[in-house]
Amino acid sequence: MKDKIDKIRILIRNLNVPDGQADQVGQIGDLLDKLDQELLKINFKVERSIKEKNILSSLLTRTSIDLKKVSENLKIRAEELSILLTTIPAYVYFKDTNLNYIMVNQLFAEMIGQPADLVVGKKLGDIMPGYDNHDYLLKEK
Repeated sequence: MKDKIDKIRILIRNLNVPDGQADQVGQIGDLLDKLDQELLKINFKVERSIKEKNILSSLLTRTSIDLKKVSENLKIRAEELSILLTTIPAYVYFKDTNLNYIMVNQLFAEMIGQPADLVVGKKLGDIMPGYDNHDYLLKEK
């Protein structure tokens, strides 16, 4: 586009303009200067946008790689936890802040006489209704 503006300038300079129209030619030159300045601004904005896009693309790629690494590490930790829960010779359970079971091992499930997947999400009073658990709950909180 800049080359077209420059060509127009050259063509205007080579015109035989009568004296009465010199002001109009000057106005055309001024308009071309303004177009040239606007073109510079637009080019600057485009270049800046391209740089920003490249930076964002790089950040997204790095973030994606980091998430993949974290995901792989979490899978490894989950496998380790699963192995630990199935092999440890103890009653193991995890509860959330509301005292709901979120994970129990097979030995604990056998002790209470329910499958592990039915224990998850329940409280002690739900799986052992006759158990007086008031003191126990005070200690757990």
